[in-house]
Amino acid sequence: MISVAAFGVGVLGASLVWRPSVPRFPPVVLRYAMTLPDSAALVDPNGSGLAYAPDGSAFAYTSRLGLMLRASDRVDAVPVAGARRAVSPFFSSDSRWLGYMDGARVMKVPLAGGAPVTICDPCTGYSFSWGSDDTVRYHMAPTANPNSRVLMAVSARGGSPYEIAHPDSGSTEVFRAPMLVPGTRTVLFSAFTGSGSRLAALNLDTHAITRFDQPGFSPQWVAAGFVTLGSSDGSLIAVPFDAKRGRPNGPPVTIARDVSQPDAFTSRAAVSASGAVVYPQSGGHSPRRLAVVGRSGSANLMPGEARLFASPRYSPDGRRLALGITDQAGARDVWVFDVDQRTWSRLTTDGISNRPIWTPDGRRLLYSSNDDLWWIPADGSGRPESLLVANGNRFAGSVTPDGRAVVFHEESSDRSGIRSMVFDSAPASRLLVPGTFGESAPALSPDGKWLAYQSDETGRMEVYVRPYPGPGARVSVSLRGGTEAVWAHSGRELFFRSGDSVMVAAVVLSPTFAVTGRRLLFTGSFASGDTYREYDVAPGDQQFVMLSGRAGGSTLIGLQHAFDRLAPAR
Repeated sequence: MISVAAFGVGVLGASLVWRPSVPRFPPVVLRYAMTLPDSAALVDPNGSGLAYAPDGSAFAYTSRLGLMLRASDRVDAVPVAGARRAVSPFFSSDSRWLGYMDGARVMKVPLAGGAPVTICDPCTGYSFSWGSDDTVRYHMAPTANPNSRVLMAVSARGGSPYEIAHPDSGSTEVFRAPMLVPGTRTVLFSAFTGSGSRLAALNLDTHAITRFDQPGFSPQWVAAGFVTLGSSDGSLIAVPFDAKRGRPNGPPVTIARDVSQPDAFTSRAAVSASGAVVYPQSGGHSPRRLAVVGRSGSANLMPGEARLFASPRYSPDGRRLALGITDQAGARDVWVFDVDQRTWSRLTTDGISNRPIWTPDGRRLLYSSNDDLWWIPADGSGRPESLLVANGNRFAGSVTPDGRAVVFHEESSDRSGIRSMVFDSAPASRLLVPGTFGESAPALSPDGKWLAYQSDETGRMEVYVRPYPGPGARVSVSLRGGTEAVWAHSGRELFFRSGDSVMVAAVVLSPTFAVTGRRLLFTGSFASGDTYREYDVAPGDQQFVMLSGRAGGSTLIGLQHAFDRLAPAR
């Protein structure tokens, strides 16, 4: 007779012997798309609009609604309270705080709830990272040499910023995007020269700088033992990295090949220390066609291939178009298209030039190069000349009818807003409209007496007009949201964008400015801008040049488990 206890033991033994083994599979790399509403799409002109929390719990991005936060367990993003004007987000190393730029201030806000706190003011720069030593690091353009970039640091608890590294005297190198390898005294950054960018390391104890042979830029740390880098072809690579020895120790592996990049030395990918990745796909800024659109909305595509066109501007006689074109490597340059001859001519070759506007005589083009103001003969007969080089960013809006001055939008630590500069007195400039509420996209009326611009002083972007050069009160033009204002050549109308719609306001300029009516012209899926106009009106005011397709930023690509199958070299 078999006892119950013995039977139980027998069954248990059998289960131990016969239980099938459960196969173990490594995590599968998960790639997925996240669609953002157009009203809250990514706005990322400088390539620093995305950031991932180190623990992978959330990512943050800049939008027209302000700073947005999307938690990993949510399907939608929510605005960050008090961060309406925030840009350049970054997380603390413990993922409990979110930092950002607000004008000339660096701020932080607790993710658990609470009021924003100032880290430093004034304190402006790019590519912020919050290290495990509770120090925020970034790069900036020094006043003494605006063409350079130095590495800076400031305590996350608050204080004054200080320099931690700069290129050698007389060097053409540019330092960018510093980040601390957690638990070490090694700061990785990208050292950029005219021939490319490569990984470099700063020892905080000895101040020695080591430049590695590994090309790439925008370094980010992954706890599995990798540093990610952007490549000029739009790839994101993972480089095995020995944190103790402070150097790469293995060949790179490509993680993604389709990262949208604003230029040839900045990656838009955001990578968490846990290995989660998010980025705007290069297709999100897909090639566009130039479209000629009538006032009724009828559109005809111009002949030629689709390219990454931006900011088209008609010449004063309407026979040429100036515009920016970005190539597949992320290099941006200014081109001119002859409308009648269907021929192209390239005016810049530095890979960092865009946003051209014409002088009233059609002989020159003003444009931004490395976010500074330059100009060049429109027929390519001369070399580029610098107009204003300083810390910050500048984008030309209009040249005065007499050709003597330019009105431009500036973002810098001490004088953001809309300014004017007389060419004979460059680089001195005059403030027209403070940048308190994101004032941008300036446009002068044909008679040069009125300045249109956009501002979000009401919490939503609207178009306003005020006397130029001032003083005088502003007049509201748009009523339910408005951006990208452009004057009709007749001076009797002011066009602007409102979502997918192109609106027109009937106006009078004398004896004072007044709006006598507003109406919808047409609606279409055309690219729109943020702080700069992405369309233009032809002489005669009957046709517009638009860019087919939206401006991108409405779709983000996420990656999970991309590093789980990789083993860093030992």
